[in-house]
Amino acid sequence: MRKVKKEEIQPLLLNMLKTLKDFFDRNNLTFYLAGGTLLGAIRHQGFIPWDDDIDVVIKKDVYKKLTELAKENPFIDESKRYCFLLPATGTNIQPIFQLIDTKTIVYEKNVDKQYAKGLWIDIFCLSYWPDNQKQAERIMKQQKRLLKMLQLSICGNLQDRMYKFIYPFALPVKKMMLAAGMNSIYWSKKLLQLGNYPPSHYIGNLCWASSIKDRYPKEYYDKTAKVLFEGMEFDAPGEFASVLTQFYGNYMQLPPEEKRVGHTFSAYFID
Repeated sequence: MRKVKKEEIQPLLLNMLKTLKDFFDRNNLTFYLAGGTLLGAIRHQGFIPWDDDIDVVIKKDVYKKLTELAKENPFIDESKRYCFLLPATGTNIQPIFQLIDTKTIVYEKNVDKQYAKGLWIDIFCLSYWPDNQKQAERIMKQQKRLLKMLQLSICGNLQDRMYKFIYPFALPVKKMMLAAGMNSIYWSKKLLQLGNYPPSHYIGNLCWASSIKDRYPKEYYDKTAKVLFEGMEFDAPGEFASVLTQFYGNYMQLPPEEKRVGHTFSAYFID
């Protein structure tokens, strides 16, 4: 296997994104650029220079349709290079949709190598959040607890010093959990259940939220805006400026140089 060079990652991901857009267009579905991908579109008209992933979000009705399509045929291109992984199934250890490049394989830092998969695009679902702020904070705490258990169940390939220090003490707990059937799929399904909150005035990526800042007024997504990303037009939430301000603050300001880093993984082409 040949290692994927750093400068090769963004072109590989961009081709995945273009193919994903073609698939969504053919099926009359809509996704929105999200997270650092949306930030890159607005601030850089493309990738954040040091970024190495792509995030998009879909609404609930699209999520249901996508589930049907992916179960019928997980591949989205004729060459069968790009494949959907359904949430909490098989090698997908996360409660989110992913599109993977089957011609590559990625080993993530602090994740057991048995869970390796190809370069991916994360496809998050916009779930409802509670209207009440305190109730939303309680659900966020619950999500964090479930996420920690998921991380423990998949822990391996240790590189961070903190993980190496804690792992010997956590290993007995991990073994007991796995023996009881509490594996990555179990915890991911628990996280997925958080996305079943009844309709409210707030939506966001609840199952994989990084903080309460992922909870947005529903009207932010009532309309669609067109934004440029690497020379192509993609959909964004109508009030993308409000979304970015809520999550990043002054999103047009570059972070300090020491924080201009991507994710830590090693990617390889499969022969």
